[in-house]
Amino acid sequence: MFNSEARIQRTFRRKTRVAWPAAGMLCLMAVVAGCTDDFYAPGDGMRLLGHAPLEGDTCQPGPTGATPLIMDVGLAREYVFFARVENRTSEILFIESASYSFNVPNDVSFAMPVGITALASGSVPANGSAVIPVVVVDTILRDVLRNAPEFNGREEVVNVGLTVALSAQTSSGSLVESQTLRVPFTICSHCLIEHDFDVLVTGPDGEPSCDMNQAIDEVESSQPEPTCHIGQDFPVDCRICYTRFDSPIASAHVCDP
Repeated sequence: MFNSEARIQRTFRRKTRVAWPAAGMLCLMAVVAGCTDDFYAPGDGMRLLGHAPLEGDTCQPGPTGATPLIMDVGLAREYVFFARVENRTSEILFIESASYSFNVPNDVSFAMPVGITALASGSVPANGSAVIPVVVVDTILRDVLRNAPEFNGREEVVNVGLTVALSAQTSSGSLVESQTLRVPFTICSHCLIEHDFDVLVTGPDGEPSCDMNQAIDEVESSQPEPTCHIGQDFPVDCRICYTRFDSPIASAHVCDP
């Protein structure tokens, strides 16, 4: 009986010594074959290069980082951060979410979101780049800002900070996160409305007013730049501003000098 148990234990030990090297070899083969998930530290596999707002006649992304972030709460319906994303992996990246926060001065009356994670979508080609839109100010927050006492007057300006980061998955399922990008963000009231002298007339009250009887293409000296997102980043001709409102009274209040 004792000899039989001893033989069983010796056999088990020999099989165990053979099994562990075999298991280690299988793990090594899995790594070599690429069966394990890749790991990317934030910013290694995906990098945010900056804001690339849409511009021009065809509303294509412009130069990255060349345009300051400005939101005119008197004009804009929302603010979209157009994130230029660089894919540093050899796979397609599928954007899944965006995280963002605002840092506002201590002496303002309004608050802005902190630690928000929202759905985002788009894809970035392998070893390439793309522009991903992220709405960081929606119409609800726009109304809060518009009604803040800081923006009761014209051309009032408050400078805040914005941080943005994106999360994505590779085509094989690996999680990839960008670094956190920090950019200055300017909020203003009526600061992006252009009043070219050639398009102003004297109104019934004796004050200058935007001449809506003058078509935009009639003033060769003051052709307005195309505006893809009115109230965001770029100036807008006062005649285009007038088209944003149903009421002439509201248009005059917002768009005239």
